[in-house]
Amino acid sequence: MPRIHSRSLALLTAVALVSPAVAHAGPDDGRTVATAAHVDSPKTFWENDTFVLKSEFSGTTSPLDGTVAWVGKGYGSDGRNQYQFTLLDNGLFDFFGSPGETYYTAPAVTWGSHQPIWMGFGADAGLPTEAFRDHTASLDLLSVNGPGNVELFTYFDSESGLRRMLGTSKDSPKSFPLSAGNHTHNYTAFSKPGRYELTYRTTARGKDGKLIASQPTVAVVQVGGQSPKAEKTQSTRERFDAAKAGTPTELADASYSLHIAPKAERSQEGDEHLSTIRFEAGNKANGTLTLFIDGYFLTDLDVKDGTAQWDEFLGPKDSQIQAVFTPDDGPRWVSTPLQYTHGTESTVTSKDSAETWTDHTGDASTVRQLQDTEEPTVTNSKFTAHIEPYGESSSKLVVETEDKNFNGFISGGFYDGGDATFAGLDFEGYIHNGHGEILIGDENLYNGQEARVVVIPHPTVKAQSGTVVLAKSYQRGETFDAKGTLGSAPESESTASSAAPTPKTKPHQQPSEPAVPEKKCSSKHFLDHGHVDIKAMREGDKLTTVLKDETSIVDKGVVDRPLDDVVLAVHDNALVKRNKRMGDKKLDFMGKVGEKFYMLPETQNHDIIWPGYNTQSLDYGQTNGTVNLNFEPKSVPEGATWELFISRNLGQEQEVLMDSTKGDHTIETTFAAHTHTSWAFSHPGVYTFDVTYDTTTKDGKKITPAPQTLTLAVGDQAIKDCKADLDNSHPSDEVKPTTAKPAPKLAPKENGPSNSKPRGWVIPVVLAGVFGALGSFVGIYLAWAIDLPAGATIVLVLTACFLLVWALSPLLPAFRTAKETSSCAA
Repeated sequence: MPRIHSRSLALLTAVALVSPAVAHAGPDDGRTVATAAHVDSPKTFWENDTFVLKSEFSGTTSPLDGTVAWVGKGYGSDGRNQYQFTLLDNGLFDFFGSPGETYYTAPAVTWGSHQPIWMGFGADAGLPTEAFRDHTASLDLLSVNGPGNVELFTYFDSESGLRRMLGTSKDSPKSFPLSAGNHTHNYTAFSKPGRYELTYRTTARGKDGKLIASQPTVAVVQVGGQSPKAEKTQSTRERFDAAKAGTPTELADASYSLHIAPKAERSQEGDEHLSTIRFEAGNKANGTLTLFIDGYFLTDLDVKDGTAQWDEFLGPKDSQIQAVFTPDDGPRWVSTPLQYTHGTESTVTSKDSAETWTDHTGDASTVRQLQDTEEPTVTNSKFTAHIEPYGESSSKLVVETEDKNFNGFISGGFYDGGDATFAGLDFEGYIHNGHGEILIGDENLYNGQEARVVVIPHPTVKAQSGTVVLAKSYQRGETFDAKGTLGSAPESESTASSAAPTPKTKPHQQPSEPAVPEKKCSSKHFLDHGHVDIKAMREGDKLTTVLKDETSIVDKGVVDRPLDDVVLAVHDNALVKRNKRMGDKKLDFMGKVGEKFYMLPETQNHDIIWPGYNTQSLDYGQTNGTVNLNFEPKSVPEGATWELFISRNLGQEQEVLMDSTKGDHTIETTFAAHTHTSWAFSHPGVYTFDVTYDTTTKDGKKITPAPQTLTLAVGDQAIKDCKADLDNSHPSDEVKPTTAKPAPKLAPKENGPSNSKPRGWVIPVVLAGVFGALGSFVGIYLAWAIDLPAGATIVLVLTACFLLVWALSPLLPAFRTAKETSSCAA
């Protein structure tokens, strides 16, 4: 069934009219424009033994300081806007504004298109995190220069659903931990539109104690306005200086005016928050109008026949809008700042002119420093961890360090047993000036489990991490406290190079054809955490399906693998309870509310495998407009159901993409996408699917590759059984749980004595002795019969032995194989 599709040609036309291609003269013209695509910016790479920050979008990379991310207006295929975020009345967003206020926001989830931009940040799979202290790097937000605040966060509609990641507000996190291959899908909210310069760097501390840091790099984000132009153009200052200066009388006669009012004609969702900006020239002059908001570039508009008009989302905060008009003929004009208040009208005319305008582009005096780059040493290594009930289904974890200058991260989670490797629910938080707290939606799922808290120093801090067991047997509703100590910093710093060693990596690999016969479970690569994508690639009339593996579990870096070669292993830490928020009837495949099921989350949990699907490399213009991803079930546990779904509207509603209860095994895509969904499995066991992408070319040719088998081992026992090659594959969807013993393994092929067991040679040696004795008897009998001398007799006997053993030697391997097969069968 179609799930992700374009609404109509009319919608596409309406969107095109919102952002017409016109002449520009903005400060970012000539940069690479990242927009209307899946964007990781900044993304950290490892090059020449240090970090480098770049922008990656639609599968391509460009220098971060040569790229501008444009956040304009954007709509999903269902017509909903994807660029506005309204603050909820739950107290969680009080740091940013008042409940009910709506702000310009790059979305965490897009639907039917990547408009206006699907922007997060991440790290390349080639980061040598094993060479870093705590295996962790940090993305640090150092400064901002822009008209407002910027906040990066994730949110699902619950009392603990907000996770603040990075931000420019006073109490916002300024650093975020990075691991190799991870990336985020998050909201990025802006308190005002305009041009922002965000300065980032990535840091880590090598195991030699030296700080590793990238160069501070500026990421430019243009919020609102029209898209920057691909070609570099004159600056506003250059255009203004070249234009004619006018006297006050000439300016008054030109009758320039700038008017701002609430948008009157409303045809799309979100239009009620827009303002119409209209410029008019009484002298009908042509030229360019540049708009600034609070001294920061907003947009350029073409003025034709004395008119320019633009609908903009100026936000709920008061602002000052200033215009600079550079006509082709006639006097230039700088307006006095126009006071904007949401919902009101304001006008300024050329009777009120300013000598110059405020432009903070590249102005160091307006840069807000968010954190310093010093390397402090911890003066007191003690810390405390405290957890208490919060709301109806959550808890609050608070970490306090004795050293109030300490910055770092909170890690850990709930573990099912003291020796458990993976957390059922992981803790991720930020410690600033000795204090950190996070809300945890535990929902009574982790009672009886061990709660561990890890305090990890920021890479700039000269200290070691510390771990405490907060509760041996956690019970929601109770309060737990624990005291811990950080490890001390190294007594002396190494004089070795501060760069971590670059690991040997395999090149980006192309997959081979599917293996024949099908590989057994135990012979495949088991991937149980990290990022993977089911990716489509096309070469000519050939469409290939591969698994893009960024987990670095098998090979460092990014590797394309045949799906046949892998098992996606889903541990018991993926068990969740169906809560009331998931009570919609269409989600009944999960089981009853209150029952547990296995879920691979839509947003990354570093201890759970995170699969997505990826068609970014395909040119949909060469198809009929649709590419299908097909999951044909080969075997599933008896009575099991499975589904893929995606959350929308802050997680308040779910859109089902695949539903095994309805025989719906296909996702239709109509644009190059990189999408992560939630995966749900009702039962533990081994699930196998024949997976293909297919499409039809513009000339009507159907392209379908040979299917590959995707195997998912769901649950710890299923993973164990899969590794032991239990017989758990059957032709139907309803498969009874297997009770078969592991299939016997044949002895390895002999490559020489070093690989052989001594008893394997007993029978051949005995047989050789028998054959040798028989040869001796034959030789002696012949020598006696023809009366040969003694010397000749010896030669004849040895020759007869050799010929007899040589003639019978082909029987030895066959005998041995028969013996081994008989032993295995026994």
